[in-house]
Amino acid sequence: REGRAVPLEAEELAREAAEGRLLGAEHPDTLEARRDLANVLWKCGKQEEAVETVRQALEVSKRVRGFGHPVTKQMLDALRQMLRERGDEEEASALLVEHDRAAA
Repeated sequence: REGRAVPLEAEELAREAAEGRLLGAEHPDTLEARRDLANVLWKCGKQEEAVETVRQALEVSKRVRGFGHPVTKQMLDALRQMLRERGDEEEASALLVEHDRAAA
């Protein structure tokens, strides 16, 4: 029982931080919280929601910080890893190509 409480509590805390009510939806800390939420969701078995969460955070980070920012790259890597783990190597590779084109 306790093992299940930890992921649920972690998910609730991550969701709270990722909402961005205090700092704003585009604040760097909020974007990083969304990335962290995606990781928690993934570990809780909510793969589709995790992928969508990190994908949204990546799009905002690209717009706010740019393609070359280290956190944007971390989000891209996180999304690519999730896509690979769920068997979507083609989309993971396409993301890298898109990123490289935009960063050039």
